[in-house]
Amino acid sequence: MKKIFTLMLAMVCAMFVGVSCSPNSGLEGGGTDTTYDVVINVEQPAEFDAAGAEGVELVYSLSKSYAGEFITIGEPSAFWLTVELTDDEKILLSALPYNAAGVAPRQATFTISYKNAADVTVTVSQKSQAPSFAVAWSNQTPLGATGTISVIDPDKQDMVWGAFSFGQSSLMQGGGVGPLSADVEYMDPVEYADQQLTMLADPMMGMGGLWLGFYQMAQYGPGYLLSENGINTMDCSLYGWMGVEEKMYIAIIGINKNVDLDNYIDNSTRATAVHVFEVANLAQPKVVVESLNKVAYTEGTLALDVTIDNPYGEDGQISVEGWNLPQWLTATYENGKVNIAYTQNDLAKSRVGEFTVVYTYNCPVTQYGETMEMPVQATTTVKVEQAANPNVEPVTFTITVKETHFDRIIVDVVPTDANAYYILGAQTKNEVDYYANYGGWDAICEYDLGNDTHQGSLKDHVISINTKWAENEGDWTYFVYAFQTDANASMVAGAPTYVSTPVVNDGPQLQLNHSELVYNAEESQYTLTVYGKGGDYSIPFEVLNAVEGYKVRLNDYPYTDHKLYADSDVLDANTELVIDNDAKTINFKVKDYPADWSNGWNPYQDIGLLYSQVKADGSYTSTTLGKAISLNIILKPAQ
Repeated sequence: MKKIFTLMLAMVCAMFVGVSCSPNSGLEGGGTDTTYDVVINVEQPAEFDAAGAEGVELVYSLSKSYAGEFITIGEPSAFWLTVELTDDEKILLSALPYNAAGVAPRQATFTISYKNAADVTVTVSQKSQAPSFAVAWSNQTPLGATGTISVIDPDKQDMVWGAFSFGQSSLMQGGGVGPLSADVEYMDPVEYADQQLTMLADPMMGMGGLWLGFYQMAQYGPGYLLSENGINTMDCSLYGWMGVEEKMYIAIIGINKNVDLDNYIDNSTRATAVHVFEVANLAQPKVVVESLNKVAYTEGTLALDVTIDNPYGEDGQISVEGWNLPQWLTATYENGKVNIAYTQNDLAKSRVGEFTVVYTYNCPVTQYGETMEMPVQATTTVKVEQAANPNVEPVTFTITVKETHFDRIIVDVVPTDANAYYILGAQTKNEVDYYANYGGWDAICEYDLGNDTHQGSLKDHVISINTKWAENEGDWTYFVYAFQTDANASMVAGAPTYVSTPVVNDGPQLQLNHSELVYNAEESQYTLTVYGKGGDYSIPFEVLNAVEGYKVRLNDYPYTDHKLYADSDVLDANTELVIDNDAKTINFKVKDYPADWSNGWNPYQDIGLLYSQVKADGSYTSTTLGKAISLNIILKPAQ
């Protein structure tokens, strides 16, 4: 029986051109049975004209109906189509004007559903307008092309019209320009051009009038044009995109001659449509340099072949830019080759230099009716890595960790060469693991090159560390390392010497002690919940591992030890929140929960606390020790 019905359904769908049928997954009871006993018959809707229309009835019928059951319709797949289901179950279609010209019809779909019937997908089409312009492309280069624009509609010879160009990346959702990805959804080029014109010309949203609107477009992309009073052919260059766009477009907009260009708002004043013409970029030039492996540590020279794939023209020039070349490396170009020379590496560490090979071509470009030459370039970077000198013994270090604290590590350091320069540092295990993905120890050493260099042995040397934000085990395990440099703090050896050590958490720790407090260690937050009746509170606190010259203060600016909460729903505005560092208490008064408040609303007041350094005048500095904590006061109705 199911096979017979499936064949019948396929025949019904074939009878109605442009209408597709699909199984209904919303059967009564939520099952997957596809035994339908109702057929939805839909007549193919007429194709909308470019001008659009409102309230066009879609003719449909049901082979069978159920009392109390009604059809439903899905959302259209495109913004320009509106579908309305009336109270008497008529389906009315409306289409916005289609401002495209000379392109294929656009389509949108929606579904019709009914109980025990297969969903029917309806496809609606709309024609574009007849073309009024033609574009003949010339002067095409990998940078773009020049288009000669002609008005071909004899009734539009005296229209006002303008044009502007844009690239494919402009069509990304939202109109933003950015890197392209395979899964990006693009806006239709005609829709984008129409959107840009409307936005820029609208006095409220954009520049205010078409004259300024077209001018603004010219700033975004070369090719600004404006023609009126019988002038119907002009040149427009797509130059300016530097070959980064896969496709380029030129949009031409025709406007009624007598429209007020300074107060343009309504799209209906257009005499013709937005025309969008597409041109694909040619293959882009690429500089190819013969591959280069490591060179030996000894002095030498090397010649590398250079070729240009997809050159702009025959007159391109090749050169070498070496503004960042190190002193040990030189590079020049001559007769299709880059010639490099390097001196001997006297270091126990490999070294890298790089230079850029540049292909330059003066591209003829027509813009604003004038032809000019614009220099454009393609480049590639060549890296030269020279091996370490195997005859140079790198300096190593004996590092002895003597003490660890929350803010410092105390070490003795003995280098194998007392005259060697070196840098000493410390990083957490988490930081070392992070750097492992970005160059390892080389990246860590590069980061430290601005620090002070040492020479000779160190005894009881203090390395300052910061554990203020330390939470994980890796934040309390430190690597202490030393690596050799020259007198100018440049690395001259390979991997550093290092030792790892856990750090003792003996820093100040602020704690609150009150029977009504609940502590969340992950958030470093204490919570005080007050039910119904407020009153005076004195919250004791203590500081473990206290440091002389530091006190508890509010985590707020300015640095004070009390604050009036005049606008607080929780704290009494007539009293001060006082932090008494002598009595080690935090004192405040909580309001009662008013009877006219909703039981669903629980106001709160968050009080941040820090352990900070005190100046001689009694005020606080921004220097703090230990973690910040907070006291969250929540006011709730009486239980």
